[in-house]
Amino acid sequence: MVQDLSGKLDKKLKHRFDVIYDGGTCEHIFELPKAYRNIHRMLKPGGTLIGHSPCNNWINHSFYQISPEMVYGFWEKAMGYEVLHLTLQPLLPNFAKHVASTTNPNETGKRPRIKGDLPKNSPLILNYAVRKPLKKMASGSKVYQTDYVEKWKNDDAVV
Repeated sequence: MVQDLSGKLDKKLKHRFDVIYDGGTCEHIFELPKAYRNIHRMLKPGGTLIGHSPCNNWINHSFYQISPEMVYGFWEKAMGYEVLHLTLQPLLPNFAKHVASTTNPNETGKRPRIKGDLPKNSPLILNYAVRKPLKKMASGSKVYQTDYVEKWKNDDAVV
């Protein structure tokens, strides 16, 4: 089965899957929000997206390096998904024991902070799993980084 995630979704794929695994596809799609929304459409209610994506120090590997803020901002806050798992892990095998989690910006009001010990200058992989809500929620919410939303609130700026 071949589906262009940045194109129009085949109707046969809507609400078809219990689990979708993104093992390094989406960061290569320029229209990333469209790809993510198509994944949302393909998942059944209660379905799970499992993702492994380059996060840091992968220069020229892809269009994007996916960050924890993307998972919390888009999947949790805008789409209403539950974050089941989120960790950062060094790519290099000799650092495999170094795995870190992050704070949740939707709880702290600040960009995610690393909780754990990661080696400096090592390429990092973001591992995450999110679950689609059982009830239909409005999708298409705008997504902004947490620090800016908090600043705009405090400055009474118009968004």
